Amino acid sequence: LAAPFAGIPLGTSALASAGLGVTPLVVAVVVLGLLAVVIEVRRRADLRFQGPPAPVDPALPGMAGMTTMMRVLPFVTVVFAGVAPLAAALYLLSSAAWTLVERAALRRLLGRA
Repeated sequence: LAAPFAGIPLGTSALASAGLGVTPLVVAVVVLGLLAVVIEVRRRADLRFQGPPAPVDPALPGMAGMTTMMRVLPFVTVVFAGVAPLAAALYLLSSAAWTLVERAALRRLLGRA
């Protein structure tokens, strides 16, 4: 974890890099921003694949809150990536991007695009 990425040790978290200067902060913001974008694109693709949401049953008063929570929950990954070492944040970014591309390719190959 002592190896550098863009001049920043891979063992340094985004929070810790804030005190190291402008360049580490920019790298952290770019990595976390890209992760958030990939998560949002994947979330929208999943929603499009699943079809329109079912109407909320009035007998289940907490369902609207649960639906909101399900939209926000994937972004907790960005928070964890901010406190984890840069190596872990890069892993999360590459894993999320790979999953997005893989699902898109499989949906296209299986004819469910």
